[in-house]
Amino acid sequence: GIVDGAIEEYSISLGLDPAIVEAYVNRGELLIQVGYFEQAAKDFKAAMDLDPDGRNPAVNRARALASVTAAALGAALNPPRTN
Repeated sequence: GIVDGAIEEYSISLGLDPAIVEAYVNRGELLIQVGYFEQAAKDFKAAMDLDPDGRNPAVNRARALASVTAAALGAALNPPRTN
């Protein structure tokens, strides 16, 4: 589909230039849409590692999305117990 194609395009871009912060963040957002939370979290971390001071606005988006992704992963891995 369209999302899978976009993920592939971002992957190609990052293969050519692994320093494109926006590509990591955008691909991470798309990975969330298709349920690949762990891979999305890795992309957000890569973006944050490239710009630890958060000068690029995309990194601030990555931080917010990383928090949401971590919460979703935590909920998926630790479902509430029912008695």
